[in-house]
Amino acid sequence: MKRYVPILALLAALLAVSVFVPSALPESPIKSPSGPYELAESNSYKASWAFSKANNALNIWMDYQNQGTKLFPQHPVHTPVDVAREWLKKDSYHWTTENSAADLYPFLVTGSYYLNSSYSGSLEFAMEMERAISGEGLPKNIDIRSGNIIPTRVQSDSSLSSLDAEIFGASEYVKDGLLPIIELKGNSIWSDRALEILDEILESAPYDTEFGKIPSSGTEANGEMLQSLTRAYLFTGDSKYFEAAQNIGDFYSDILDRRNGIPCDWDFLSGNCIREFNLRDHGNEVVPGMLELLYLEKSEDPEAYARHSQSIRLMLDSLLEIGINEDHIWISNTKLNDNWGYLLNAYYQFYLLTGEEKYLDVISNSLENLHKYSVWGRTDAYADTVESALYLAGYIEMPDSVFRWMDEMMGKMNRIGLEHDYKDGNYIRTSLMYALYHTKGAYIEDWNPGTRIGGHIEGDTLYLHIALDEPRTVSVRFDTPRHSDIMGLEKNYPRLNAFPEWYAVSTSSYKITLDESSASSFSTSPRNGFLIQVDDSVNIKIEPIYD
Repeated sequence: MKRYVPILALLAALLAVSVFVPSALPESPIKSPSGPYELAESNSYKASWAFSKANNALNIWMDYQNQGTKLFPQHPVHTPVDVAREWLKKDSYHWTTENSAADLYPFLVTGSYYLNSSYSGSLEFAMEMERAISGEGLPKNIDIRSGNIIPTRVQSDSSLSSLDAEIFGASEYVKDGLLPIIELKGNSIWSDRALEILDEILESAPYDTEFGKIPSSGTEANGEMLQSLTRAYLFTGDSKYFEAAQNIGDFYSDILDRRNGIPCDWDFLSGNCIREFNLRDHGNEVVPGMLELLYLEKSEDPEAYARHSQSIRLMLDSLLEIGINEDHIWISNTKLNDNWGYLLNAYYQFYLLTGEEKYLDVISNSLENLHKYSVWGRTDAYADTVESALYLAGYIEMPDSVFRWMDEMMGKMNRIGLEHDYKDGNYIRTSLMYALYHTKGAYIEDWNPGTRIGGHIEGDTLYLHIALDEPRTVSVRFDTPRHSDIMGLEKNYPRLNAFPEWYAVSTSSYKITLDESSASSFSTSPRNGFLIQVDDSVNIKIEPIYD
């Protein structure tokens, strides 16, 4: 039977190609938008398209939810290829910490938040079921049909020990799975679960070093822990998280100083590298992780900041020697790195901390040439490369070519379509990020396909265009300064798994003007949104009222 599996897979792939239907971005009927409302209306077409893609994926995945355990499979059995895969690997119906919990689940929750609140109860229950089945200790992998715990292994690295594998999955779950929800929702069952898991990782950390206990031998898990621990400290004020992050920071500073700035996975027995540093596919997590720690140390521990900044400068300079091509695009072993924004986030943070223009130039040089690179691979790769651009777009001025490139990449991502595995969470994430960029963070509560909303910012004023397929009352919602409200940051900076803030409304009053020619306006604090009756379409102007 096994010899027929590749043939079945090939036939299924050919069938998929034969029924393939392109899904390009819609063209705005406004060919040369000029005024702020025209720009907002033009943006509404792209936003509506992206919201619809995220909504379709959300609906498909909610149908995959097991009605007993309420958990989600990592590889739904959807096509003959999936049947063959399940026959070989027998893991399709597994909820795994590194895949289902980390890459899929958070963006179902995020999708429900922006698109369909009717799913929120079922998704919360999934969190409660995972918590109950895992029991005490580190989170577990679960058979979603039986509810039984299954052995933990890291699919991408079978050399890891069982405990290392559990810690790896747990670190993925917190950083990739729960941090995005915390950054959006703040204090919740998800933040409680994240702190529980972090505490378990710190308790279970197996490697005793002169710098303190270290959770993992790998740069990915330790890099994720740096990001999670620093944000846990910001979120709670509990110094144990900051201290644990500094232990990891001291450990890697020592490695960087000994290895001319290049981190690596570490063999604690021999005191040498296990393997060379991987710049692709999240192996680079330690780079933004070290920068998040440094950002915090500048205010919390200036002595550690001075010590670590030298090691980090060496790392950033050395990575440029091995990690970019002639166009300043990030590569690893000659292959494009679709997570390039993770690295550039770190360079931007170092620029913010030091004011050294050469680190800003690293970003500018890369963005200037990005449009030359349009072939990235599968859907997940396109989702990650667009995500990389959107993280930075909230902080620095982008060349126009980047936005045209972004539109092209979104079209390619959707022409390939859903992969029908856990990586579809990244498809939902990037579709939402792209939509919210074009609405400037505004959205209609409980979106439906007959809705269009687009935004444009000029100065401190937000211009919105809303169009509906039939008259009804809608609730218009706005973004808030989540970096300060939730994370306690005085100043925002690009962080992985934190959606950018475009137009964030404060607690102050704003003047809301509806269709300026009608002279209809009112004052309110839009923090909780407002209701508006829309017969066909409406233009809305939101501007702060200064005392």
